[in-house]
Amino acid sequence: VAKNISDEKAAVFNKVDDYINSDDENKIEDIRDELSLVPYLKDNLKLSISALNYFGIEYESENFINSRLFGRLSRINENIIVDVGHNTLAAASIFNALKGNKYILVYNSYKDKNYREILSILKPIISRVEIIKIGDERAEKQELLQEVIQDLGIVYKIFNRIDKNRKYLVFGSFSVVESFLNSMGRDFSE
Repeated sequence: VAKNISDEKAAVFNKVDDYINSDDENKIEDIRDELSLVPYLKDNLKLSISALNYFGIEYESENFINSRLFGRLSRINENIIVDVGHNTLAAASIFNALKGNKYILVYNSYKDKNYREILSILKPIISRVEIIKIGDERAEKQELLQEVIQDLGIVYKIFNRIDKNRKYLVFGSFSVVESFLNSMGRDFSE
């Protein structure tokens, strides 16, 4: 789409790779390894470095070491990953990063999100959904969320605690992750 628009407007069209050289690729790999970045976060890093190069801003790998972004596939415990994404693109990125594993999905959604599609995307990596209550008037009614989960053939229950022997993915906005962290306190397992 961008290429078509640039052709129509006779504008310059550049790609990320136009501004990345082999030294940048090595630095990106080092940073990815140091921060344990999943593929979509590595892509974001590559875009950032491309922008730095475009603007002629020099950087070193060390500049990124303290750039961990909490809330994007952040592992907070051996068995708990949290992600504040709450749309279909985030769900697809999470699926690609975690496929091949099964998680209990601690989840809730706002009314204006396409939670049916989000859950459909995540279904192959979900063993069950545990609905967590969030104190926000924008949250979908629990009954409607349960109905969609049932329609998709996913087992669900209401979240109350974690089992330290199971893997969890907490997903669905800052409100969901905040509610989860508040409910768990400092000890993430019982």
